[in-house]
Amino acid sequence: MVINWAIVGYADIVTRQIMRAMEESKESRLVALLRRDKLEAKKTAKQYEIEKYYDNVEDLGKDKDVQAVYIATPPFLHHSQTVKLANYGKHILCEKPMALSIEECKNMIDAASKNRVKLMIGHCFRFHPSVEKIRELIGKKAIGQIAYTRTSFTFLFPVDPHSWYYKPEMSGGGPMMDVGIHCIDTLRYIFGKKIKSVYATSKPGKNKTQVELTMLVSLNFENDLKALVECSFETIRTGGVLEIYGSGGIIRGERIYENKKGTVSIQREEGKESIDVRDDDIYTVEIDHFIECIKEDREPLISGKESLEDIRVVLGAYRSCETGRRVNLNQE
Repeated sequence: MVINWAIVGYADIVTRQIMRAMEESKESRLVALLRRDKLEAKKTAKQYEIEKYYDNVEDLGKDKDVQAVYIATPPFLHHSQTVKLANYGKHILCEKPMALSIEECKNMIDAASKNRVKLMIGHCFRFHPSVEKIRELIGKKAIGQIAYTRTSFTFLFPVDPHSWYYKPEMSGGGPMMDVGIHCIDTLRYIFGKKIKSVYATSKPGKNKTQVELTMLVSLNFENDLKALVECSFETIRTGGVLEIYGSGGIIRGERIYENKKGTVSIQREEGKESIDVRDDDIYTVEIDHFIECIKEDREPLISGKESLEDIRVVLGAYRSCETGRRVNLNQE
């Protein structure tokens, strides 16, 4: 059974990664796309040899040939588009961040549940072989008792007042909402623990007209695990770094937030050990995983409920920046 897909939105990730991943997936077929401008939709459909094109969610929702939809619009649209398409019976793979509020996230989860469709959020780095290997090493207690961990995701993104990235009513925030949320999700996945509280500082401060350019975050997990998250639009792209400090060594992963082969190593007192990792295309793995969940009627790895916890932490970080205090998270 091949799953027929539609893509909503035309973000850079669509042409660089998602279209290719759907083409490489043996059980996917991209049959439709939606862009706000119908002429642009027609032009894009012709360029990529896509059968159908739409300029509104309602017409796409009525297309019975489409079983699953990839939503790649700006974050402020995720909630309304997910709810509408779920009500039409479409399975939804939605880009991160899931939505801009706890209430919106819950509405998305409820809509998927009510209509018996799958909802997954695009935290694709859970599928990175380096992340999987690090998770396996932590499970085996390869470096003994964990003291703390640190991760960073940065890239240079000049300020553009016309870009939705710099309009908080559309983006929800700056690098924390855009890439820091990946760091949070990855840490939660690796350690399998809830985050109890968050303290954050940002530059400049988040307000009604401006998003942060850099944010530094301190997390307290269950069992007193400590973590530091660094995210920024003000420095070069590193590909993502994760360091986990333990009594028996230090695990270091590099390029873990890119669709490239990463490196994993363990530094011990007697020397450094390199760990072999696979070189998978994470977006193809992500698409294939979602298709399996549809066919086997099982919960996706990054379900709506899972991603809701990431949103709780991110919103807690923003509250901490505003108040200057550590924020205790309400884990419902």
